[in-house]
Amino acid sequence: MTRPGIGSGVGSVLLVGAIALAPTAYAAVIYGTPGDDRLVGTPDRDEIRARDGDDRVLARGGRDLVFGGRGNDTLRGGQGWDDIFGEQGNDVLLGKRGIEHLIGGRGDDVVEGGRGHDILGNPAPNYGFEGDDILRGGQLADFIVDDKGDDVLYGGRGKAGGPNLFYIEYLSSGRGADQVHGGPGPDWLIPGEGADLVYGGRGPDEIGLRRDGRPDVIRCGAGNDVVSYGQRDRLDILFACEKVKTAQ
Repeated sequence: MTRPGIGSGVGSVLLVGAIALAPTAYAAVIYGTPGDDRLVGTPDRDEIRARDGDDRVLARGGRDLVFGGRGNDTLRGGQGWDDIFGEQGNDVLLGKRGIEHLIGGRGDDVVEGGRGHDILGNPAPNYGFEGDDILRGGQLADFIVDDKGDDVLYGGRGKAGGPNLFYIEYLSSGRGADQVHGGPGPDWLIPGEGADLVYGGRGPDEIGLRRDGRPDVIRCGAGNDVVSYGQRDRLDILFACEKVKTAQ
């Protein structure tokens, strides 16, 4: 038996009120109750399952795996590379210092990146994002992608310059009528299948259009923006865009 706040090694069992830590490859497996819980991970690698109720979860050190469950939860990443799933309910997912993978779920979620290079949403289609979500990038360049619902995507601060994609914010919307806002750095903005609004940021952005039969409105920003398309819809409207090119 170990007191809260002290990390446990592999194979230990920890019972603290509503929390049960069982033997596993993780340092700890933490389960919530059907009620409203506050669950805090250990400094090592944990698996945290909040279950029902409106829960508050804090992942600490290590690469943690967090599941929110059915309630309206607040799930915070820690210092490590965490995978956090909101699941059902209207959840708030917050990154911290590590490289976070933050996936909302079926409710109307708010997802915000932290200080690392984060992935907000799931690159795999049809994951089940059925709510109207807000996804906001963090301090470094993030990969932001949504699926269903009428969502709002905000680019984070990003980081100007650099030799690879990690220095470019990537935002891709899904099937709903979405808003996509570029950040102050260089962004790659891709509207989805709905009638979307795209706002370029202060940095040099590239905006990719495709034919989906819906009118997209593109407002380029203060940077040297480029709009590229393969088969552009005639219904698309562009404002103040410096360069428009056809994809080869």
